[in-house]
Amino acid sequence: MGTRNWFFDQGIFPQRIFGVPVVCVGNLVMGGTGKTPHVEHLLAALAGTYKVVFLSRGYGRKTKGYRVVNELDTALTVGDEPLQIYGKYGHKATFVVGEKRVAAIETILATWPDTDVVLMDDGLQHRWVRPSLAILLTEWGRPFYEDWVVPIGRLRESRAGAKRADVQVFTKCAVGANEDELKAKTLLANLYLKKECKVLASEIVYGKPANLHPTSNSLLLEGDKVLALAGIANPDGFFQHLQTKFSLQKSFRF
Repeated sequence: MGTRNWFFDQGIFPQRIFGVPVVCVGNLVMGGTGKTPHVEHLLAALAGTYKVVFLSRGYGRKTKGYRVVNELDTALTVGDEPLQIYGKYGHKATFVVGEKRVAAIETILATWPDTDVVLMDDGLQHRWVRPSLAILLTEWGRPFYEDWVVPIGRLRESRAGAKRADVQVFTKCAVGANEDELKAKTLLANLYLKKECKVLASEIVYGKPANLHPTSNSLLLEGDKVLALAGIANPDGFFQHLQTKFSLQKSFRF
């Protein structure tokens, strides 16, 4: 990764700059920084006001190439994350999957020339596209500057990759965290960030449980016994939250 980044930094590998804003949301670790809810947060803020096209490579799908997401797609055709987000914002934005991001953005702009912004999911390491705004997410409890490259730690690349970020967000902010803690963490992060990079913090707020069974009106009540299933990279926070509301009998990680 270091050699590859050097080739891009020296201009030996060309980066493509597009005529519309390309916002990239990514991280330095293998997963678990809360990327999906932050992408949804951006869609909630932008979609409806601007013509937004969401672009993902569609991790885990069995198809290849460029594909526009529609209501007939499944996780096998477009990937689970794009499908989940499409279910919430498909009526407000256009969703596309394509592993070759340069070609995908070219097709997007040719198909929808009125596009205002391309939201590129998990694209921090996809250096062939140079984003207009690169947002780096890092966990409050395990920031990138305390982590190491795989297999010693969880980093996909060295900490130096943070230099490409325009905004860095501490995610899953600890309950009761204060400004002094944020300042201390910011000082450590700034050792790797460029001077003009903005540093922010965010927290996850959980909604109420929803019954997905079409013929049942029963709801979970506080203190009820529950089993928990999670299909995200780091579900510890989710399980901890459940333990504060319900009697968690067993948890399953997928």
